[in-house]
Amino acid sequence: MAVNILLTDDEEGFVDAVARRLDKRGYTIHQAHSGRTALEALNQGVEMDVVVLDVRMAGIDGLETLHLIKTSHPDVEVIMLSAYGTPLCVTECRRWGARAFLNKPVELDALIKAIDEAAEAASARREKKAHQADR
Repeated sequence: MAVNILLTDDEEGFVDAVARRLDKRGYTIHQAHSGRTALEALNQGVEMDVVVLDVRMAGIDGLETLHLIKTSHPDVEVIMLSAYGTPLCVTECRRWGARAFLNKPVELDALIKAIDEAAEAASARREKKAHQADR
C-alpha cells in the first residue's frame, strides 16, 4: 500500500531533504510550505494518510493548522515536529489530536516508525468505516 504523506514546514530546505529521503523509501510525498497550503492540499481531494506538520510556521502556525485539519479531516493522522517541544506544546498537540510529536532535528528512523504507525491507524479506520457502510 502506498502511503500518501503531506510534509508541511515553512523551511523549504528541510521539506526537500526529508521528502527525498522518504521518497527513496517508497512513500508518496506531497509538500506544503505553510499551514494554509497544507489545508488547501487536503481540501483538493487527494486522500492523505499522514500529515507531518511543523509547530512553528509563519502565518497559520502548526497548532492552529492541526486543529483545522482535525476539524475538517478527522481521519487524517498528524505527526507534529518542533525544535521547541516544551511539555505544554506536546500536551496541546496531543489534546488537538496529533498522533505523535517528534523533536527536530528528527531522526529518519523515528519519523518512519511514526509514519508507519499513523498510516496503519488511518488504514484501519478507513476499513472500519467501509465495513460499517456495507451494513
